[in-house]
Amino acid sequence: MTTASPRGFEQFEVGDTVVFDRAFSAEECATFSALSGDHSPIHNDPVYSATTPFGRPIVAMHLTMAPLSMIAGMVFPGSSSLCLGEEVRAVGPVYFGDRLRYSARIIGVNASHHVLTIRVLALREAEVVLDVTMRVQSRDPTELTIPALPVSKGTQPSLAVVTGATGEIGSEIALALAQRGWSLLLQGRGDAARRDKLGQALDRFGIHTEFVAADLATAAGQGALAEAVTRQDRIGLVVHAASPGVTAPVEELVAVNYTALKAVADAALPKLLERQGGAVLLLGTRAVEMSLPGWEACAGAKSMATTLVNGIERRHAGFGVRGLTLSPSLVATRFSAAFRDDAPSLLPGEVAEAAVAMAEDLTATGNAVMMEPGRSTRGQFGFHTARAAEAPAPAASAATATPTAAAPQPAAAAASSSAVAGIVRRTLRLPAGEDVSNAALGVTPGWDSLKHIELLLQLETGLGIRFSSGEISTVQRFGELDAICRRKLTEEAA
Repeated sequence: MTTASPRGFEQFEVGDTVVFDRAFSAEECATFSALSGDHSPIHNDPVYSATTPFGRPIVAMHLTMAPLSMIAGMVFPGSSSLCLGEEVRAVGPVYFGDRLRYSARIIGVNASHHVLTIRVLALREAEVVLDVTMRVQSRDPTELTIPALPVSKGTQPSLAVVTGATGEIGSEIALALAQRGWSLLLQGRGDAARRDKLGQALDRFGIHTEFVAADLATAAGQGALAEAVTRQDRIGLVVHAASPGVTAPVEELVAVNYTALKAVADAALPKLLERQGGAVLLLGTRAVEMSLPGWEACAGAKSMATTLVNGIERRHAGFGVRGLTLSPSLVATRFSAAFRDDAPSLLPGEVAEAAVAMAEDLTATGNAVMMEPGRSTRGQFGFHTARAAEAPAPAASAATATPTAAAPQPAAAAASSSAVAGIVRRTLRLPAGEDVSNAALGVTPGWDSLKHIELLLQLETGLGIRFSSGEISTVQRFGELDAICRRKLTEEAA
C-alpha cells in the first residue's frame, strides 16, 4: 500500500519509506566537475585512478548525494521543504554505471517544529555505499504536494520467510507470526498433508500466505526459494528452521543448514536493507556448545550457519538489520526423539515464542539466545553474556600500601571504559548496549578510515584528552583505544 495524494505534515510517520534506483555516468561526472570545480583525477583520469586502491575512476561522493535534494523537495516533506543539515558517511566507492538503490526512511518526526529526520542508504545489492542522516523542515505544513515517488507506510504489514515451515517447530513459528499479523512465505519439502494442515490453521488469521515446495538439500530447491524471496517487497524477517535429522549425511546437513541459508539470506538482504530493518534468524542448537555424542555433524553444520549469521550481524546491524541465533536444548520433536530419553525438553511452541520475541525486539543487546527448560540467556554467540565491569584489584594491606597517584581507581577505570564504549557505539551508530570489546577498524560496521578520525575526535571532545598523530594511525582496535584513553585520563588525574 502506498500514498499518492496531497498530504499535511501530520500524515508523516516513523517508518515511512521511499525507494528508487539511480546510476551515474562519466558524462554526469564531467558536468558535476564543471559545476563544482572538483577536477580531481580520482574521478576523471582512468590512468591515475588505476594506481589507487579503487582501480578505476569513482563517482564523487557529493554527486551521489544529489538525490537527497529530490527526496527533500519532492517526497519528504515535498514542496516548501528547507534542509537543516546532514550527516554523511561514504561507506564504499561508487563506480560509473553502478545501479544504486536509494532507501529513504523517516526515523524521526518533530511535530511542533515540522521537522523530519530521514536516514538515506545508497545500496549496491546488499552493500551500503552511502549513509546519510538528514533533517528537513516543512515551511508550510498544511499543504504538501503529491509525492514524486510511491511512499510505503511504516504501518504496512511485513512479510516473514520461514523455512522448514511444515516441521514441528517451523509450523509453530509460522502460527506465532501469523497471530501477530505477519504475512508469510513458507518453505516445505512438499508434504501436501502437512502443508494443507498448516494452511487450514493459518486461514483463521486472515493473512497472506504463500507456500514454496522445495528440497533445500538440492541446488534447484535452494534456487527456487531464493527466486521466490526476490519477488517479495516487504520482507522483514527470515527464519531458517529447516534442517535434516541429526543422523543425516553430513553433505545434506551442510546443504540445508548452511548453503540454503546463504542462498535465502543473499536474496533477502537487499530487501531488508531497503527497509532499514529486519533480521535473519537461525534456529540453531545447543549441541554446538555442548559437544553431544552423535550430534557432531549436525552441530558442525549449525556452527557454519551461525558463523554466516554472525557475519550479517557485524556487517549490517548498524543499518538496522540483525543476524540472530536461537539455540535451544532438546525439543520434544521427532527430530531429537532418539536422543532425549527422560531429559527435560522444551516444547515447539516455547521455541516459537522465543524466536518471534527475538525477531520483534531488534534493539536488544546480544544477537544470540541459549534456551533451556525454564531458563534463557542472551548474549553474543561464543557464548558470553554482556561483559561485566572489571573486578576491582585486591586491596593492599596497610603494611604494603604505597602512594600511587598514577594508578587508576577500579571504579574510575570501569567508568572510563564504559564512556569509551558509549562513544564508540554512538559514533558508529551501533545498537545500544552492543558489545564492542572486539570492535576494530575495518572489521566493525561503519569503522572505516574516515570514521576512525571522527571517532578519535569524539573521544577527545567527550573525555577531554588529546591524541598524537602517531596514536591516530596506530590505535585501531577497541581494546587499544580503551587502554590509551584510560592511560590518558589517569595522567590527567595525576
